[in-house]
Amino acid sequence: MARFSARRDDTLRFRHDPTVPFTSNKAERDARMMKLRQKISGGFRSLVGAAHLATIRSFISTGKKQGWKIVDALTSDLQSVAKSLRLV
Repeated sequence: MARFSARRDDTLRFRHDPTVPFTSNKAERDARMMKLRQKISGGFRSLVGAAHLATIRSFISTGKKQGWKIVDALTSDLQSVAKSLRLV
C-alpha cells in the first residue's frame, strides 16, 4: 500500500493521459514468445541467438502496432521502414 501511495500519480496516469494504456498487457504479450521459446527448448544455445530472436520479435511486434504488412516490412529497405515509424 505504501508503494501505491508513493507512486499514485504514475499508477493512475491512464486516467489523465489517453495515450497511456490501462494495463501492461501488450508488453506482457510481447515478452511471452521469448519465455515460451525458453520454456519449450530449455533455453537458448547462445546469448547471440537469444539477442537475434529478441530483435526479430521486437521488430515484428512494432510492425503490428504500427499497422505494417510484416512481410513487406521485412523485405523492404530498413531506412524507409524507420522513416515510416509513428512516434507517439
